[in-house]
Amino acid sequence: VNSDITAQVWPTKLIVVINGAEVFRIEPPEEGHVRRDVPKDISAGLRPGMNSVTVTIEDEHPSSYAFAIVRTQPKTAEQIAEDTTACEEEDALARVRMLLKDTWGIKENGHAEDDASAFHGDAVDPVDVTTTVDVSAADAAPKEEVVEAPKVVENGTATIEDDDEEVTCVLSNKLKLRCPLSFERVDIPVRGETCMHLQCFGLAAYLEANLKMRALNNRWTCPVCSNVLKPHDLVVDKYVQKVLAETPANVEEVIIEKDGSYRIVEEEEAENTVKEKAKDTEKTAGEGDEKMTVDGQDGLKRKGTEDGIEVPLSKRQRRRQKILEARGEIPHHEEAPGDGTAGKA
Repeated sequence: VNSDITAQVWPTKLIVVINGAEVFRIEPPEEGHVRRDVPKDISAGLRPGMNSVTVTIEDEHPSSYAFAIVRTQPKTAEQIAEDTTACEEEDALARVRMLLKDTWGIKENGHAEDDASAFHGDAVDPVDVTTTVDVSAADAAPKEEVVEAPKVVENGTATIEDDDEEVTCVLSNKLKLRCPLSFERVDIPVRGETCMHLQCFGLAAYLEANLKMRALNNRWTCPVCSNVLKPHDLVVDKYVQKVLAETPANVEEVIIEKDGSYRIVEEEEAENTVKEKAKDTEKTAGEGDEKMTVDGQDGLKRKGTEDGIEVPLSKRQRRRQKILEARGEIPHHEEAPGDGTAGKA
């Protein structure tokens, strides 16, 4: 019953009678419909002490079924977390360095590092992070059918090297702090013990999502990599838990460094935004200087045409200029006939 290859399914027809009363029955599925086989709650039919249970099955292969009555007890996420194995901070950090070894190597040298000394601690290459595919002459595809994939060198997901003979999968060094199930900040960060990704998810959200899933056989799969992940396969990641405890509630991502430290993504983006705004301001100011010409005597701006010829002041601008001259705020400016005003004899 506890085997991973078993599945919850009812026989073609089944009747369960407890203490002389029918508790539930399973009828054959209607033609063209798929029956949803989910466990049944029989608590209402039981009584303290001895109970008589009669099960009637109608199926072509009745011996292939195992009927089990399971006694359950509800638990909160906190209670389950206490019984869940914890991956201590030091071990979790070593795992992070192992997973990101190729990512850090690509970002530095343009290719994956083969030397394990490039990061702190001894690590072993993960099985599904680097996979080597041997291409033989018999199995090789025709040259005209081979499509060369581009190499990803920054925060990518895969690189193809040595003429498509070696396929290297690379993880991003960004750690997301929001749960992929609840889209909220992770409360108790858990992942599968054999999962090969940085992303953790909230224990409470994982339990609630599986509880609400009516298709029982689709339950208990990792929301990140879709591996079978039952509650006893979960581990609490203490490194991610430390990052969550040390960062503000509004932080959604951090970038993990080689030494195990991390940087908040928002801070880096804010610095880049300030730099970009400064560049835009300088660019806008430079364009404005090119489009506007300033009269050195009166300080009045005159819009220039595309061919560089100054446009005469308008009537309103000339009136303003005379007022400023009368106040003594700008030096007296002699008008020329070319300014669009009539000269005085």
